[in-house]
Amino acid sequence: MAIDARGAGLAFALGVAACAVVVLAAPLVAPQAARRVRPLAKSALKNAALAAVAARRHMAQMSEAWDDLLAEVAVDLSAATAAAGAAAPANDEAPEPQTEPATNVRKAKPRRKRD
Repeated sequence: MAIDARGAGLAFALGVAACAVVVLAAPLVAPQAARRVRPLAKSALKNAALAAVAARRHMAQMSEAWDDLLAEVAVDLSAATAAAGAAAPANDEAPEPQTEPATNVRKAKPRRKRD
């Protein structure tokens, strides 16, 4: 079952809450019940941790895709600026020197292997 990032956070919180309730309430009910409930609590906590890992992985992939998109836009903008400068009509004035691209745009990172 695929879990999106928003659902993973909720699943994690519910898993932790369920574990806390089960672990704290079980000894009050009966010691024998506590032994039976412990595997359920462990399973709920494990599923919550798995959901958190899936959410973290999904967010990393989305962040990488966003960085790639920003890098592509920066390249397109610099190419468009260069083309506009080359296509400008000649006049008697000297063209202004080109400045470096904006510093708030990240450069493309090499892609890494995904799990």
